[in-house]
Formats: sequence, structure tokens, C-alpha cells
Amino acid sequence: MDEPEKEKWLEGAVRASIRACLAHLKEQQAEESRLRALESAFCNKFSDRFPADIPPVSQYKSKVRHRIALKPGMKTPQQPTYGTPMRWRTAW
Repeated sequence: MDEPEKEKWLEGAVRASIRACLAHLKEQQAEESRLRALESAFCNKFSDRFPADIPPVSQYKSKVRHRIALKPGMKTPQQPTYGTPMRWRTAW
């Protein structure tokens, strides 16, 4: 393959890659649009269960989303709830 043919082939390959990327982006945007519409319909249907003042997850201060409240005077469990063979205890 001589230089002009090689350049022509490379140009065609680049164009095909760009077309494939654009097609993928178009499909992705269509899917995102469809999901936004579904989310909106879902939130409207159950509007009594989705208050408007819930902040986005990205604004939460911690990754912890729960808290277990122990009764007063109770200690936090510090041992496994299952038996551990003695040969493995030293590794821990």
C-alpha cells in the first residue's frame, strides 16, 4: 500500500470512528432523556412520598446513611457473631 492509499484508508477509518462515537452519544442522550421523563412521571405519580426539599446525594456530608441507636448502658458488640477456628485467630 503506497502513501496516498494509506492516508485515504486512515482518513476513512477516522471518519468511521467518529461516526460510531457520535451514534453512541446520540443513543446515550436519547436514553438519558427517556430516563428523565420516566423519573419525572414517577415523582409526579408518587409526589406525596417525594418531598421537594431533599438535597442531592452529592451534598451529603458523610457516606454513612444510617445510624444504629443502642439502648442506654449497652455496649457496642466487638466480637464476631460466629465461631472462629483457633488457627485463624492469630491471623486477625
